[in-house]
Amino acid sequence: MPAEPFINDDDHDACWICPSLRFRAGAFDVLERPSADYPFNPADGFRYGREGAPACAHGDCIGLPPDRYASTGEALPEGWKVIACLLTAIIQRRMTKIS
Repeated sequence: MPAEPFINDDDHDACWICPSLRFRAGAFDVLERPSADYPFNPADGFRYGREGAPACAHGDCIGLPPDRYASTGEALPEGWKVIACLLTAIIQRRMTKIS
């Protein structure tokens, strides 16, 4: 049975093509920002690293800290770290809407 995508609701700041909308956490890398090390593939819209792992290029929007989860098997952060990242993303989003 396939795992649910990391983001599976409509209240998020992920890009419409973000791998977090299709893959479970850990099945894609997370970047701080777009990188030449993860070039854009126009065939499907994802960015891929050398190892072939898709990548989210705006980790702050999805609430996961940048790391190479899929390409090198880095462990996902513990629950409290994910919650802290999500809260930070939500606060930043709200502050942007206020200003």
